[in-house]
Amino acid sequence: GDSGIYVDNFSFRGNSGMPLSKIPGEVLTGLNNHLQYELIILHYGVNVVNNKTTDFSWYERGMTDVVNHIKSAIPTASILIISTGDKSFYSNGGYMTDPSVPLVIDVQKRVAEKTGVAFWNLYEAMGGYNSMVKWVQGDTVLANKDYTHPNFRGAKKIADMLFQHLITDYKGYVKKQKV
Repeated sequence: GDSGIYVDNFSFRGNSGMPLSKIPGEVLTGLNNHLQYELIILHYGVNVVNNKTTDFSWYERGMTDVVNHIKSAIPTASILIISTGDKSFYSNGGYMTDPSVPLVIDVQKRVAEKTGVAFWNLYEAMGGYNSMVKWVQGDTVLANKDYTHPNFRGAKKIADMLFQHLITDYKGYVKKQKV
């Protein structure tokens, strides 16, 4: 059709998102010339989370480069960074939020601030600390037993939360423009 939403998914499963900086700028610009992107959503980070790591400065540098690379190649598109969601690990007889999740989210937020792009905290939207445990073990199961990935119902819930967040912010923006 000639209207609606088109989604391109540059899925790089099992990595941090940093390989996006390897896509030549001319390729991204060429894609944009044909498809005219309006919003680019970057949702990476779960594969960076590691309960033995406390220094994510390398990730901050890499993702800052990714965002700047995309901004340079597609300057007309808005960019939204969605933080990693909750991810649990097994310790002392039970599952709990990996202690590096908040550290990675802090990095993602700083990248958004430094590069002037939007940020949405999925971890908070899910319910924060130990929310993945609740999503896996709740009455309505929203995530897989790997305590990392949402299932179909959980993905729909996340999509609905993101949509509501975007619409609420958009309505606020429109209201400000009328004043």
